[in-house]
Amino acid sequence: MNNQPLLSRRSLRVKVMQILFAHNQEGSRDYAALKKKLMASIRDTGRSYLYHFLFLVEVADSVEREAVMRAAKYLPTEKDLSFTRRFYQNAIAVALRADDHFRKIIDREKLRFLLDEELVRLAYNSLKALPEYETYARSEFSDTEADRAIAIQLFEEVVWPSEDLDQHFEDSFPTWDEDVDIVIPRVLNTLKAWKPGQPGGWLDDMLELPNESRDFVCELLRLGLEKEEELEKLVAPRLENWEMERVSLMDRILIRMALTELLYCETIPIKVSINEYIDISKIYSTPRSKDFINGVLDNLMKTLRDEGRIRKRGRGLVE
Repeated sequence: MNNQPLLSRRSLRVKVMQILFAHNQEGSRDYAALKKKLMASIRDTGRSYLYHFLFLVEVADSVEREAVMRAAKYLPTEKDLSFTRRFYQNAIAVALRADDHFRKIIDREKLRFLLDEELVRLAYNSLKALPEYETYARSEFSDTEADRAIAIQLFEEVVWPSEDLDQHFEDSFPTWDEDVDIVIPRVLNTLKAWKPGQPGGWLDDMLELPNESRDFVCELLRLGLEKEEELEKLVAPRLENWEMERVSLMDRILIRMALTELLYCETIPIKVSINEYIDISKIYSTPRSKDFINGVLDNLMKTLRDEGRIRKRGRGLVE
């Protein structure tokens, strides 16, 4: 499966933004405590990703449970006798069951405790009701592509459209509302990339940040706290007729974070930082924010560069 980090740099910026937003509302300046919240938020994204694969296995196991129940009947019907265990034998589910690494992480993260038997049952029944499932279940031949297709269909047509399951994910993972657009595409990409015989060991990267990403996100948070007043003083004169208090809190945080990267992150290109925060504002702030933030940052960037305060290093970054 895919061993690339689950969270992109943009996703990490959003995580820091959310922590700084909460800090500004609550007034906490304890870096250690806020860093702990940040790491928990990042880990929770990985846990919700892993939980999808545990849920897949549980739905597949429902087939075996039904098969055992039907076989135990005193007078089994023809339907009982012809019941197929095909989805239980789905190659992806079989690989996950056999992966000791996967099982250990699931147990370590206590993800089994989140399972709701009724929701698993409802998902299984909804899957069985799909016309494609009957065709799949009755196929006599093992087919990896068919196994992949039905697993994807389980999520696309049963799990993700379900309001009950969406609420279950929201109740189980505090960051689900923010992570849904990260986790769903990654689950799909993982299923599409899966190959028979692929070794285990791909899951740790979903829970632990690479050192470079961890350093980046922790430094962005630390500097965001330490340099808050200094950065606010830089911004205030550029607001023209706007008083700082009248600018939305989200816009102020995004501007400060961009300035943090311009001034203190020497290896990140100027355009990358500015464009990233403008794009984030399109999702998390007001419709007018992108133009406002772009104008303020462009003005500040020119001034800071003329003053020699922006120093970038590395190939293509020295101006």
